Amino acid sequence: MLNRPVAVAPPGPERPSCARSAVELWVLLSVFAAMQIGAVAVRALLRRPHDERWFEMGLNTVAGFVLLTAVVTMVRVQRRPLASIGWRTDYPLLDVMIGIGLFLFVTAALIALSVGMYLLAPEVHERMQQTQENIAATIPKMPPALLVLMSAWVAVFEETVFRGFLLTRLRAMVGWWPAAVVLGAALFAPGHWYQGAIGVGFTFALGILLGGIFAWRKSLVPVIILHFLLNAVQLLVMYEGRPDWN
Repeated sequence: MLNRPVAVAPPGPERPSCARSAVELWVLLSVFAAMQIGAVAVRALLRRPHDERWFEMGLNTVAGFVLLTAVVTMVRVQRRPLASIGWRTDYPLLDVMIGIGLFLFVTAALIALSVGMYLLAPEVHERMQQTQENIAATIPKMPPALLVLMSAWVAVFEETVFRGFLLTRLRAMVGWWPAAVVLGAALFAPGHWYQGAIGVGFTFALGILLGGIFAWRKSLVPVIILHFLLNAVQLLVMYEGRPDWN
């Protein structure tokens, strides 16, 4: 009888060597620094539009594309599949449902926290509301379809870079998933400084949740779903509920 081929499951998130992880993180940091220097040069050389938010959003989109390209290139140079940084799922429907379920849980928790702060600490509630003001001052109002598309891009880019790539490298360097998750969240949060202190604090907590889910599921699917829904719903609510957003 002919031997039947044995199905091999796609590899989960890899654990590269500590030295290789350090080198790859240094490369990623160098690319990020180069992009920041390039952005400064572009701001100095190009004439900015009347609404500077579009200009900044364009720069950030280009920077995200370059960083994502750098990550994919480093993975492929090592002859590793993208499954090695979490682009995989053994149970697609389950991972999608986990993402949706956690979105509902986080949303309910945020509503409860907002109501609690309104009743017990109005000054903190006002600072929480200021987060939306900060977002509106950074992101221009655009058609709902474009808001959804932008939310999808941000979710794919940030989860691939910060969870799929960064966490697997930090895990290899520190040797413990919980420590890697906290470190990853600490690196993830400062990029949301434009939302204010409360926004950065929420992003840090969200980074821990996303990192924990990734460490548990070994897949980017649930974290991308959760991240996308949080961003898209927040922006769509702002679109409908803030007539002063322009």
